[in-house]
Amino acid sequence: MSETPPFPLSRIVIVGDTLAGWMSAAMLSRMLGGAAKIALCPERAQPTIAGALASLPSLGEFHGFLGVDERDLVRFCRATFRLGTLWRDWPHAGADFVDDFGETGAPVDGVAFHHAWTRARRAGASSAYDRFSLGARAGRLGRFQHPSTDPRDIRASYRYGLHLDAQLYADYMRRYAIHYGVETTAPLADVEIAAGRIGALTAKDGARLAADLYLDCSGPAAILLDRLDSGGWRDFSGAPALDRIAWRMADGAAALSLTDYRAGDIGWRSVAPLQDSRCETQAFASSATDDETARAAFGAGNGAVEFAPIRRRRRAPWAGNVVAVGDAACELDPLASPSLRIAEAGLTTLRGLLPATHGDCGERDEYNRIMENAFERLHDFQTLHYARSPAAWAAGAAPSPHLLRKIEQFESRGRLVQYDEESVAPENWISCLLGHGVIPGRSDPLLDPAPDDMVKAKLDAMMRAVDDAAKAMPDQLDYLTRAGAVKPERRR
Repeated sequence: MSETPPFPLSRIVIVGDTLAGWMSAAMLSRMLGGAAKIALCPERAQPTIAGALASLPSLGEFHGFLGVDERDLVRFCRATFRLGTLWRDWPHAGADFVDDFGETGAPVDGVAFHHAWTRARRAGASSAYDRFSLGARAGRLGRFQHPSTDPRDIRASYRYGLHLDAQLYADYMRRYAIHYGVETTAPLADVEIAAGRIGALTAKDGARLAADLYLDCSGPAAILLDRLDSGGWRDFSGAPALDRIAWRMADGAAALSLTDYRAGDIGWRSVAPLQDSRCETQAFASSATDDETARAAFGAGNGAVEFAPIRRRRRAPWAGNVVAVGDAACELDPLASPSLRIAEAGLTTLRGLLPATHGDCGERDEYNRIMENAFERLHDFQTLHYARSPAAWAAGAAPSPHLLRKIEQFESRGRLVQYDEESVAPENWISCLLGHGVIPGRSDPLLDPAPDDMVKAKLDAMMRAVDDAAKAMPDQLDYLTRAGAVKPERRR
């Protein structure tokens, strides 16, 4: 007797009144265009930090897929344009570097720029690596304008992300999803399990929510996955001592163009700037610092301080007919702004592997493989920052074999090892490795014939071009004001 053939998806239910939930709803509503009914069950979950988000340039690609108007988004979410991250007093007091989103320098005689910079450094040049990046230079000056579309123009050499009010951004995604047909239900009351799959959900108004596919966007509670035999949470190895985060929203904007991370006595501290406010965070180890000491580290100023645990763990996000997205699948500490990366990675992968049938399919194993690699590589990027710090609060951070190979190969000969499913771009790895003092012991031998004076002259010309272009950019707040993208009426 032949089995009943699988049939196309007709209904998807998303659980979670969260940013991941509404991003999922927005993407699916745009992607499927009414081919399947989509409903969101508004189970609430508290994120680690609800104040501000710092995005990568890839979020712009997500918005492009959705058809979002950027100026409208920036105005609604009180956003600022983000050119990268400023790491201060890292890896030691007095050091700083910018990890930005664009090209640094240009190849010299066909050889990647970081080899030329390494060569010049050995010859006595002292200019910081980020002085050759227009994105980094403009970020330090607090300037911004949209990149040029002419690839020959130095102003085409950088990209940008956003700083977003987290609640306003979730609300923006919610309005978008509902506009495109996503239904909302009453909150969740019960989960029906049948043969290792979700049979149906029951809402508090008694409605039965049966679907072909369920998305668990309920945050760390992972309400649906926890009902299935999904293997549970697995901790990342080699974690530092930091296990708690304090955060607050404060009035008054900080420097707008960079996310600011500073290493301190009790842990690291960050500032993510919005147009008229900023989100400040303080990571610390509860074994060495109590909550009141962490609260005092913020100094004077307004804004209630809230606390949350830091967890570093992940799980297989797809089990049965449930796919977990966001921090229902992976939690990392807030260093280097991972929350949006995790949600984006899940949605981008699901977009390519969305099953076309109701039954079990090969997409599940491939999705779990891709996401496991993505989670591990993002954890490696965080570990690099901890492992290169001498601070007591960074103790315990142990690089994985993948990260050790990356460091060893780069330190030996300037070769960057890239793995599958990296969410960190090569230019970000290079700038952070160099910023943390991982300096190649030799440069590309193809550069050996070039005289030192010629290499130095080319680097000097690049730095002058970067400085001139950065100083010609407008102040970011002026740029936002002229674009009509400043201070919307708060709509919460």
